[in-house]
Amino acid sequence: MKILYIYFLVSDPCQDDSLHDCDPVAECHSEQPGYFQCRCPNGFADVSTDQRFPGRKCKKIINECVLGTHECDENAKCEDTLDGYNCQCKPGWTDNSPNREHAPGRSCKKANICASIQCAKEAECRETELGPVCECFSGYVDISRQHGMAAGHVCRKVVNECATGKHDCSSSASCIDTADLFTCRCRDGFRDESPDLVNRPGRVCVRGLKF
Repeated sequence: MKILYIYFLVSDPCQDDSLHDCDPVAECHSEQPGYFQCRCPNGFADVSTDQRFPGRKCKKIINECVLGTHECDENAKCEDTLDGYNCQCKPGWTDNSPNREHAPGRSCKKANICASIQCAKEAECRETELGPVCECFSGYVDISRQHGMAAGHVCRKVVNECATGKHDCSSSASCIDTADLFTCRCRDGFRDESPDLVNRPGRVCVRGLKF
């Protein structure tokens, strides 16, 4: 009886493109018969779907952000990545892109930051680089700080109490109009004996020099 021996010659898979699935630009390495590894060459990024099998998809490294070949909105920030680039709308701009999930930052619309800000009824909201700010209308003075509040939340109509006589200065004091209200100052030859000299001077003026 004759014994038939059949020998299989295992070829190098890297020598036959039909025996491996490396990317066309990838380097195929076979260290032992029947096995191979794929590696993306320098200048190419490995964007293979399954990282357990590298070198299956190689993409030429191009900085679209630097070259200006991206599709980011002019009011978006372009960030270069291995497999392409990302776009992100700048602060103060909302993303109005058709496909925000997979292609964000392609269309950025100016956000109405003031929509959620409540200023005093005598004030308006204005957008600045530091954020929204409330500003009292012309003819009004901002006294918000006196009430422990942010600017533009308490506005008082500018009234010259000294001119209209709507003050409580002593008849022996001079009324001085100020931006937020008025102050009183005893005239020469009178001393100030007001109960609150710090906050409400010139309310009680007595003839005579100060001691």
